[in-house]
Amino acid sequence: MSLHGGSIDAFSAGAGQGSTFTFRLPALDIGAERPKVQRSAPASGEGRILIVDDNVDSADTMGIIMASFGYEVRTAYDSASAIAEAVAFVPQVALLDLSTPEPDGMSLAEHFQQMPETKKTLLIAYSGYGRQEDIEKTTKAGFAHHLVKPVDAETIHKLIQSMIPGEG
Repeated sequence: MSLHGGSIDAFSAGAGQGSTFTFRLPALDIGAERPKVQRSAPASGEGRILIVDDNVDSADTMGIIMASFGYEVRTAYDSASAIAEAVAFVPQVALLDLSTPEPDGMSLAEHFQQMPETKKTLLIAYSGYGRQEDIEKTTKAGFAHHLVKPVDAETIHKLIQSMIPGEG
């Protein structure tokens, strides 16, 4: 909880009296904290991001935030729909959750590297896995970068700007 700026409190009046647990997380007002980013119109074919995460809320929230930066965003919650979306959308960047099941994000990255539509897609690992060996595996698998959750959207935006020619 502390990584998210929150806290947990527990209270009990004694044995047999029950317990009260209070979870506190700070509210995020996306409208009030909307990033102020100077954008130029992206060149043809730039600024398309595919977000693949089996956590629907996480994927959708990241999609909304990245769209607020001016990117065209699509989300997928499993590998099969990610592949279909990639063929139709031809993303410049794919933000892949490594724990997306069947196949996992590593296998999906390998598949993307073999597809003509995504051969040049920049792959970013987006995961709770952050050990050095995890980062080495993603680098070896062809990911351009490895981000460890939780990651702030501004960090992702700056990373994408630095990776896509013509962005920023």
